Amino acid sequence: MCLCLTLPLALHAGPAGVSPTAASKPVIGGEETVFFYTHVAGHRILGRSDSLGRCKAFLGHAGQGWLSYPDAGIDGDDLCAITSADGSRFALISSRGGAVNLWLVSADGRGMEDLTDDDGGILAASDVHSQSAAFSANGQRLAWVQRGRAWVMDLQLRQPHTLSPRRGVDAVAWSPDGKWLAVGTGQSIHKIGLDGEPDFVMVPSGVKQPLLIWDPDAKSETLYFINQGLNKVDQQRKIEMLIPSPVSPNTVSLLAGKDAVLLDVASGGRVEAFRGSLGGKPALTQITLGGADSVWALGKSLYFMRGDELWRCEPDGSKARPLVDGPVDGMSTGILAPLKGVCP
Repeated sequence: MCLCLTLPLALHAGPAGVSPTAASKPVIGGEETVFFYTHVAGHRILGRSDSLGRCKAFLGHAGQGWLSYPDAGIDGDDLCAITSADGSRFALISSRGGAVNLWLVSADGRGMEDLTDDDGGILAASDVHSQSAAFSANGQRLAWVQRGRAWVMDLQLRQPHTLSPRRGVDAVAWSPDGKWLAVGTGQSIHKIGLDGEPDFVMVPSGVKQPLLIWDPDAKSETLYFINQGLNKVDQQRKIEMLIPSPVSPNTVSLLAGKDAVLLDVASGGRVEAFRGSLGGKPALTQITLGGADSVWALGKSLYFMRGDELWRCEPDGSKARPLVDGPVDGMSTGILAPLKGVCP
């Protein structure tokens, strides 16, 4: 089963997921939220924590909201969660209720609506990852991968439609202005317009991992992707390697539009989190000590997985400590309205 790894831009305290695209500033008092997954009674259950690990909760059945304990009676696996930019809700890919489908859940966890009802499942559980679904930056639309195609829904009209007959889609990412959807199709990357523009090939081949991140500057129409390190491609389809890394699969987050955090091999051969400039300076600064399996940035914090432990540290690697007690099976980050009535 793939881990859900959301890779947000840290230019604001919200999204990319929060999707991996730039998002508007939260307007309802949202806070940094760390989603994590734990196994109970043979099922993978979604949990959430504040940025310091002081308040943790677990998603219960529809109507229950967030609970202070994981409910062993939940039937199904929660595979991936991403938040809207304003923190009012999140999308959940889960097999609750049977097959793998897409759900829309209110920030308090009480309102759960199934947006898809595919008896065979929209995806195989092993194919679900952080970019299997994405909110538009304004939170009004949701895109997702279903049976190898990109689907889009206006969340006010509730009318889903296939954006393109193209098959083989494995990742979706909204442009900051919401006019374009980047889709990964195996080893290629395409840009599809929502106003009738044709399918535009940005990267024809060689993409090893479904990880797409738009530059937050809507005018640049630049997309970042992973292929033997961090690469970028612009609207003229010029591809440039920014930070090489042999680590695969990798994770990457952007910091203030100038730096990136990703995995690389440290002296001694251990994989660690590093920070590097997007401005052409090849030098990397090591952030973690003791190993890292994935790394994310959100707001003023960095989060990383080490084995089955979830850690938090400052952007320079200081004040590193475990965030959640007990084994964790995957993580993602975003913005949600603060928890109420669960933690003292």
